[in-house]
Amino acid sequence: MRGARYAWHFKKEELIAFVDNDPAKIGGTYQGLPVISFDEYLEKHTDNFLIIGMIFEIEPIQTIEKLGIKNYLLFSECPAEYHMYYRQNYLWEYLKSVIDASKKYLIYGCNFYAIQLSEMIYEMTGRYAPIVPSRNFRQDRFHAFKRTIKGEIPVLNTGEDVDVDSILAACEDDLDWLSGESRCNSIINVFDCSDKIEAYHHPEIEQYKDKHLGQSCFVIGNGPSLRMSDLELLATNGISTFAMNSIWRIFDKTTWRPTYYFAEDPRNFWDAYPTKEFICQSDHGIEMMFLGDADKDFWKENKPGGNYMVFHSHFEFSEFRHPKFSEDLSRKSYEGGTVAYSCLQMAAYMGFKNIFLLGMDRSDPNKGNNAMYGHVYTEEKLTSQSYDEGVRLGDESARKYADEHGINLYNATRGGFLEIYERVDFDYLFCNGKFIYE
Repeated sequence: MRGARYAWHFKKEELIAFVDNDPAKIGGTYQGLPVISFDEYLEKHTDNFLIIGMIFEIEPIQTIEKLGIKNYLLFSECPAEYHMYYRQNYLWEYLKSVIDASKKYLIYGCNFYAIQLSEMIYEMTGRYAPIVPSRNFRQDRFHAFKRTIKGEIPVLNTGEDVDVDSILAACEDDLDWLSGESRCNSIINVFDCSDKIEAYHHPEIEQYKDKHLGQSCFVIGNGPSLRMSDLELLATNGISTFAMNSIWRIFDKTTWRPTYYFAEDPRNFWDAYPTKEFICQSDHGIEMMFLGDADKDFWKENKPGGNYMVFHSHFEFSEFRHPKFSEDLSRKSYEGGTVAYSCLQMAAYMGFKNIFLLGMDRSDPNKGNNAMYGHVYTEEKLTSQSYDEGVRLGDESARKYADEHGINLYNATRGGFLEIYERVDFDYLFCNGKFIYE
């Protein structure tokens, strides 16, 4: 599925084959191209870029680096638009609007996006924009990148003297350093420019800015520790709550309903997932549903029931860097490995002073891929799909943002393995059934 999405960004002649380790796929075709084994890649194609499209990149990187392969590219090094679940040209339309054909450009960052950016500039100006590595791009990868580039795109060492009018940052690796070191005063961030793309803007959300200034709320996870009695207590006290995804499965067990409901994973909008049916029901008892814009087909063919608003899901998942924390949910919500990260961004945007997590059990970090997880609405125990590292980075970003902005972010979950946030005892937040935390 990810390979099909990534193939949208290639010219036909640029993509040679898909590499897979599934014997049932090897020897067949996909997207009109051959599917080959990794052994065949090693035998015939090591002079071409190997692009890792797997969402979990650490293990394949370790594997290929042991074999001395350095000319690999990562899709996590590309903008969020490369990860989206539908075809769109918003990024490229924006780039064409800001690139001046009369100016000379330098591209900062050695990645697939930089190559395509240089090619686009050539089509607009008749000259390729040189590419330079970012500050922390490893030298062995830089030399492999330079050696593997085919065509006329110049690849320069950092510090080489070049006459340019503006630098296009095709990555965000140490942009503060770039600003201090560059002799060019004009640096344009074209890696994360989604706040400038009007197609992503949902101005109706702006009415929620600071709506709950100074108040307390709970972000409810679907972990097995969640108790219906706790939810009833929150409802009795009129405390605002955020919940997500399949929380509707417990609605027959409690009168509580979340104040705000979130769903952003495109799978929630697919026919095979019952959450789609819930979203399209007319009566939820929910004040507002915030639904991600990741599946265009859903929005063409369906209209959710009840009150809802659409927000832009900025898919930029990486196991190597902390996600950013959006301060304007009318423009975007950053990916943090879990929809709970979007809930936290919205809670901060709404002005909540005290944010409590409940039912956020998380997996045991000491068990790695053998960790188990479950849900409050089922007895099943499933093998973890190991978004754990991305989720951990998101938790750290949320904690950092809260600390820097005077927000109290606590974990009131009963048990579990989430230790990044300060823990509080849920029961101690109430006295005789009344919420007493201030």
